[in-house]
Amino acid sequence: MKVLIVDDSEDVRNFLTQLLRDQGHEVREAGNGEEGLAAAREQRPDAIICDGLMPVMDGFQLLQAVKQDSSLSSIPFIFFSSVYTGEREQDLARSLGADVFLVKPQPPEAVLDALREATAVPDTTGHRQAAASVSDAEFAREYPRIIATVLEDKVEQLRAASDEWRVTFDAMTEAVALLDADGGILRCNKAMTLLTGKPYAEIIGRACTEMCACFGGSREECPFVKSKRTLKRETVVFRQGEQWFEASADPIVDEAGTLQGAVHILQDISERKHSEDLINEIVRQKLAILNNIPDIAWQKDKDGRFLAVNESFGRACGISPADLVGKTDLDVWPRELAEQYRADDREVMLSGKRKVVEEPFADKQGKVSWIETIKTPILNEKGEVIGTTGIARDITERKKVEASLREQQRFTENLIMNSAIATFVVDASHKVLIWNKACEELTGVPAAKMVGTNGQWKPFYDHER
Repeated sequence: MKVLIVDDSEDVRNFLTQLLRDQGHEVREAGNGEEGLAAAREQRPDAIICDGLMPVMDGFQLLQAVKQDSSLSSIPFIFFSSVYTGEREQDLARSLGADVFLVKPQPPEAVLDALREATAVPDTTGHRQAAASVSDAEFAREYPRIIATVLEDKVEQLRAASDEWRVTFDAMTEAVALLDADGGILRCNKAMTLLTGKPYAEIIGRACTEMCACFGGSREECPFVKSKRTLKRETVVFRQGEQWFEASADPIVDEAGTLQGAVHILQDISERKHSEDLINEIVRQKLAILNNIPDIAWQKDKDGRFLAVNESFGRACGISPADLVGKTDLDVWPRELAEQYRADDREVMLSGKRKVVEEPFADKQGKVSWIETIKTPILNEKGEVIGTTGIARDITERKKVEASLREQQRFTENLIMNSAIATFVVDASHKVLIWNKACEELTGVPAAKMVGTNGQWKPFYDHER
């Protein structure tokens, strides 16, 4: 049997394709309704399994097109959706001619049962074509209502998720801002307002370089400017007066690798900087690392053997500081992590420069978290490298928030951009952030000419409102 799978999720397509091929079926895939319709006309399948919400042309539109095409109307059609799941959606799908309506997710056997049910009776009487009883006018009336209802539900879900995210965002002690592709601040947390001494209204829309002063004499030293060029996380440490700051920028890129923005983190590291300087001075005098340093800290010789560790280090690995002296990472951590740590040490000693790295960390129970490690070469009086010293801090929660920010932005933008309803989004100063495809079609104004302006009223009114 030839089966056409139409779904914008690659994971779903892979699942269905593998399942059906294991049953001996021939499978063809399409990523949206428009591609699916072309595939159906090119190679008439024996059955179609179609998603609901998709870009370009969704499941309802494809179902209507199939049933209105006399060469395709008899093909069994399975509607397989995780968004269109209500009674109204099911009624519309069946009235358009769908043979089976499945709500995602479903176990493999349920999908196979649905395929068997849809194809059990050959269409020798044209009943499938006749089943499409919805007129174009009825479809034009009912379809937008369903879309509006689904969008309202999604907006409410997004609002709840946004509220929860905002609480978490503001609870962070580090100053965090979400930047657009040009470095403009789209959102920031409470810590950013406290650190800069400015209210939200004076931060949003401003350039990160201007608000955060995250570079010294040259703009090229700004971590966002660097990450825009390298598309990698960039970090810079700088001094203002008596304070030391660390600024980092994590680029946000789309599937094509194009920069969409960045997560900018700014933190006062004056206390940490003072601790580092103090540790380096103690190392040069061949003293032990002070145990009152809150972060994990250690000192190694040129061969990677521990000379001293603090109590935080001992608690993390479950070995007393005294027993760790003379051991290497290979004696303490899982081999894969230990080799990674030793490679970092070699790099620091060869370069003679400090290195900041984010890496996995496994405690004595085997629980893996993320730490930010700062490793510095130890020099003797002649300037020769004689070992390394390091400090590590737990950044697991920060990593989770960064990932959540990126996913939230991607989900929100995709939902709005693929909406069949003309939708645009503005910031607090009424500057257009998003102008979706439906807006382009409705107004004839491309997004490229609207995004970043305050002219969203122009396509609709003769004067500003």
